Amino acid sequence: FKAVRGVYSVSQSALSHFLDTYAPYLPAQTRLAVIPNCVDTQRFLPCALRRAGTRERFGIPGNALVIGSVARLAPQKRLHAVLDLGAALLTSFPHLYVLIAGTGPLEQELKAHARASGIGERVIFAGHVDAVEDLMPALDLHLLLSRNEGFGIATIEALSCGVPVVGTDVPGTADVLRGSQGGMLVPVDDQSALLHTVAALLADPERRAAMGRQGRIEVEHRFSPQRMESELRAFYAGIVP
Repeated sequence: FKAVRGVYSVSQSALSHFLDTYAPYLPAQTRLAVIPNCVDTQRFLPCALRRAGTRERFGIPGNALVIGSVARLAPQKRLHAVLDLGAALLTSFPHLYVLIAGTGPLEQELKAHARASGIGERVIFAGHVDAVEDLMPALDLHLLLSRNEGFGIATIEALSCGVPVVGTDVPGTADVLRGSQGGMLVPVDDQSALLHTVAALLADPERRAAMGRQGRIEVEHRFSPQRMESELRAFYAGIVP
């Protein structure tokens, strides 16, 4: 650690977590910085054609409401909560679909949970998706209900596609969404607050559209490749002789 000249992290939460353990070992003059991850804003963008094409591919009616998650199917991501939310929302939103993209150890368990919840026909497990930029615009709302996150790439990918997001108020996700006009935070393990928040958004298409536009603006300002390159260059310029 005596040779370390600089440390940067993708979020303030991650940097604080690192410093809690390693700060005593770092030289006093160590340069510290937060440089968030970026998203390719030319690849991930709002697109009506992609939205329509993905919905057609999965057999989703054009007038349906679609909530979804792009995430590894692992306990950390709390996808059971996404399925439970979908089941609770169907009463008020009979044209609702749930789209989950990703693979992982809980795949079969989640499929069984969807069937047991009575919404198996309304849940689409897309599996691994290479072209996530094609899938994201098909959503009306992206959910990331993780118990913990380092950052949450899917969140900024959704925002870049003009899709409003709801995420749990945990480090990483909160670093992206706190103060955002394109997304909202909900407490972890508060299914009632989650249901109320998502139901209100689904019932208000104008608000979702405004959030989508604002989210895209925020991504272009905060998470573009150009911004990341500029900050990385400045960081290394400060530590390389």
